[in-house]
Amino acid sequence: MYAVYIHELCVRVTNAVCWLDQVSVDVPDQKGRLEILKVHARNKKLGDDVDLSEVAARVPGFTGADLANLLNEVSPPQYTCCFA
Repeated sequence: MYAVYIHELCVRVTNAVCWLDQVSVDVPDQKGRLEILKVHARNKKLGDDVDLSEVAARVPGFTGADLANLLNEVSPPQYTCCFA
């Protein structure tokens, strides 16, 4: 009985996962790109002249991952340790 229950559970989970493979998500619009940029720019030191709304307008077709990578490229992490 227990093995049958586990098998049914696995089949249901597998079917759900297969269904999720068929879901497609469009790239964000300009407002969505701006919100994504704000989230990823939260802990980054950007110049005073950086306008995230202008950046969002200039990168149509970028996904959330693309926008995160863009901010990581322009604002590399600041390392606080030094080697003696």
